[in-house]
Amino acid sequence: MSLEIKAVIFDVDGLLLDTESLYLQVDQSLVNDYSKEPRKITSRERKLYVGTTQQHSMKVIIEEFGLPLTIEEAIEIRAERLQKVFPTCKEMPGARKLVEHLFKNKIPIATATSSSRRDMELKLQNHQWIYDSMGKNMVCGDDITNHKPNPEIFLLAASKLNIDPQYCLVFEDSINGIKAGINAGMNTIHVPSGEDQRDTSLKSSEMIDSIEDFVPEKYTLLPYEKNLN
Repeated sequence: MSLEIKAVIFDVDGLLLDTESLYLQVDQSLVNDYSKEPRKITSRERKLYVGTTQQHSMKVIIEEFGLPLTIEEAIEIRAERLQKVFPTCKEMPGARKLVEHLFKNKIPIATATSSSRRDMELKLQNHQWIYDSMGKNMVCGDDITNHKPNPEIFLLAASKLNIDPQYCLVFEDSINGIKAGINAGMNTIHVPSGEDQRDTSLKSSEMIDSIEDFVPEKYTLLPYEKNLN
C-alpha cells in the first residue's frame, strides 16, 4: 500500500453527516409499528445490515422481527419516513474542517455513498459545503451495480478524480465500507459510527474515534493551519 496520498474519498452517512441515528430511529419505528412482538434493534442486528443496500437492510429487518411486509412495501414505508427526517441531519465533528482544508489545498476529493441521489439531495439541503467541495465528484448508489463491500463505488470515484486507487485515502464508518476500500486497493481510515461497526480484525490503515483525531501529515497531506489567536 502506498502512503503517498493524492486524493481522498469520503463516505457520507455516519461519516460526514450524522444520519445513522435517523436510520435507526426509522427502522425502530417499523419494528414498533409492524412486529407482533416489538423490541429494540440490537447491535448484532444492526451489524447485519448497516452499510448495505436498502433491499438487504429491509430483508434483514423483516426476517429478524417477523414483519408482515414484503421487501418492496418495507422500502416504501421506510423511504417515506426517512425523507421527512433527512433534512434535519447534522454534520459530524471535524468533517467540515477536514473537507474544506483539503479543498482549499487543491487535494482531489469525492464522495462515495450507497444512498440514492434523491436521498442525498435531502440530506444536503443544509450542507452546501459538501456540494461546494465535492458536488462534481459525487458517486451515489444509483451509479453502480455492485454495492459495498464490493469495491466498485470507490473505483468509480477514483476514476472520476483520475487518480490511481493506490494513491487514494478512503474515510469510512462501516465495516462493509472499509472492506470495500480495502478491496479497491486503497488506504483506509476507519471511523466507526458505533460499537457495532468496530472491527479490529480489518486491515485498515488506521482506526480513529472521530475525524477530529485525523492527522493529515501522517498521510503526506498538508497539516491544518495553526490558529495563532
